[in-house]
Amino acid sequence: MAGSQAADSIAYVHELVRHGARAPLIPADNGKFPVDAGMLTPMGARERALIGRVGYEKYIKSKFLSEVFDESEVFYYADDVLRTIQSAKAEVSALYPPGTGPQLTDAELKAAALSTIVPIKIRNKAALDTALGSDAVEGRPQNVPVFNIKKAESDITLTNSCPFVQECDDYYYKNPKATEKYNEEYQRSLAYPVSRAFNLSSEQRGKLTF
Repeated sequence: MAGSQAADSIAYVHELVRHGARAPLIPADNGKFPVDAGMLTPMGARERALIGRVGYEKYIKSKFLSEVFDESEVFYYADDVLRTIQSAKAEVSALYPPGTGPQLTDAELKAAALSTIVPIKIRNKAALDTALGSDAVEGRPQNVPVFNIKKAESDITLTNSCPFVQECDDYYYKNPKATEKYNEEYQRSLAYPVSRAFNLSSEQRGKLTF
């Protein structure tokens, strides 16, 4: 980087991506895939994990993000389509890799050894406790939430079963005015975190156009 850019530092990162490689949506074509129609494939999971690893190298190793998940630093959102949720979880698992998750304190270990820790009888609990040791969960993954919101029932992009809906679908994608209200909502959702990252005043935030 040259000039003033050399002294710049990251203040805020917003990543907008599609899901990883998926199986075809038509079940008849799925004989070559180890997953159901439309689901994230193993290769798709690898793609997202590699992106997560890039994030780990760029943001966690540089101390821009904490090594332990902090809800004030990271927010993951996916819509309610399974492949997008799977993609987000695959990326998160590499951004916060296994082995970095929580461990039980000495007091918690003593409590965990009690048979009354859960209200049901667990077969081979002692052996399971021994195998887990102080790890909260096997492999010590970090429990990073991926938020998702069900798409509105009026979202015509989810249906293609009739010619009229397909015609509407084509209009939706090809007419910029059809997406203006969504762009406005998107900008509003970004305004606060961006202004906080760059210490903007409320007046400056109101003038953001992205």
